[in-house]
Amino acid sequence: MKREDIRILLIDDEEMIVHQLSDYLENCDYNIDGKCDPEEALQLIKDNHYDMVITDLRMPKVSGMEIVKSIKKTKEDTVTLIITGYADTESAIEAIQHGVYDFIRKPFEFKELKSKIDRAADKIIMKHKNQKLNNKIKMMLNYITTIFDISSILYQVLDSETIIHMILDTITEGLKIQKVGILFNQQYKETYTISKSRNLPPKLAKNLEIGPKSKINDIALNENEPTIIDSIENHLTIDGQEFEIEDKVSRCLLMPISFRDSIFGYLLVFDVNTQPLSTEDELKLLKILATQIVPLFLSQNLTEKKDQQNIKSTEYIIKNIIENSIKKAQKRNNTIHYLQMKVIFTSEVIFPENYEQFQDKIVELIQQEVPPSAEILRQGYGSFFLVLYESSPVEAEHICANIRTEIEELYSSEDNEPNLSLKYAMVQYPHDGENFLQIMNNIESKMHNNSTDIYLNDHKIMK
Repeated sequence: MKREDIRILLIDDEEMIVHQLSDYLENCDYNIDGKCDPEEALQLIKDNHYDMVITDLRMPKVSGMEIVKSIKKTKEDTVTLIITGYADTESAIEAIQHGVYDFIRKPFEFKELKSKIDRAADKIIMKHKNQKLNNKIKMMLNYITTIFDISSILYQVLDSETIIHMILDTITEGLKIQKVGILFNQQYKETYTISKSRNLPPKLAKNLEIGPKSKINDIALNENEPTIIDSIENHLTIDGQEFEIEDKVSRCLLMPISFRDSIFGYLLVFDVNTQPLSTEDELKLLKILATQIVPLFLSQNLTEKKDQQNIKSTEYIIKNIIENSIKKAQKRNNTIHYLQMKVIFTSEVIFPENYEQFQDKIVELIQQEVPPSAEILRQGYGSFFLVLYESSPVEAEHICANIRTEIEELYSSEDNEPNLSLKYAMVQYPHDGENFLQIMNNIESKMHNNSTDIYLNDHKIMK
């Protein structure tokens, strides 16, 4: 705020004083309105915002003190000064009690008048700066709190696609940046492409590819610091390829997501001209976000490698279980039921607890329903393989139905609609298969034919 931005209302029943002071203050670069009728002045104050009101103390109809009291009730931020030739101790005390900033005694010198108005203006400007700074601090604190809150939730999510969607939600909803993409390459090649995006032009989202030697509008990509491209308006040139941007944007930012000497990807951000954050503030927030999410990508990469090993290990265990159980059944001339169970979402909700607690709870529910001789194997998140030795087909079906009911009741919404359910498939030895491969092919086929809901471990809608 500058002095010419400060709106002043001058009130005096003497028309000559209003005209002379108005002309003088306008020449001093103040934005001033003058009124000789105090009742009209009160209406102006009611309908408009004035940073400063300078009023005569004694006027017909409405006194200056009445105007000050009215301002105190409805316009607390307005600075008031009183012009008077009748100042006394009693009126001075009353004025101070109602927040009057200063007195201007008649007769006065213009130089003295300007000095007091300038001091009042400096107070208004300083207060505006402090308020603006406080608002900025609150806004930045809210943004940073949002980033840290979402990062604490992300550490409980093990699916990389879900993590990326939550990061995009944080940027678009939390930081109010609408055009954003995440460039990521899980194999850590030399080039990076957009994995997921929000509100980016389809051609850009599909075809953008950058590498260490890339240039964006003739600006070299920086692998260590943010790359900033200003005044891009409605087009972007990346390594000679033109991309149209539908909305006029002020700048493009590419923030590296890096750890030590490894780059995991980039945050791509386009600023629409109405974006409230300055470039400096935006960079700070995006750096914080990139710092918070890089361990997620690091742990995700290690987790995916570990999961591949676990899959092979689990398949080996299931193979042994099935082959050993078949040998027992052949000796006793019994039938065996093999069950594949998978917990599914029936609505798109954020899961309320960490996966280990969830796994333990589901195993406990299963153990309550199956016979003591049953074998239970955890295959993955929300996925289980069961062997039932002493159950008929009807009993096995009943066990599955009971487990599903328990899960739906335990994880239901406030209106008693289930958020989670159970999908299962069952095969019987020897009717549905006489060896490991036949049994697994049949059970996987039945599970596939029942794919109608959202899987817990990948959050993908199966159609």
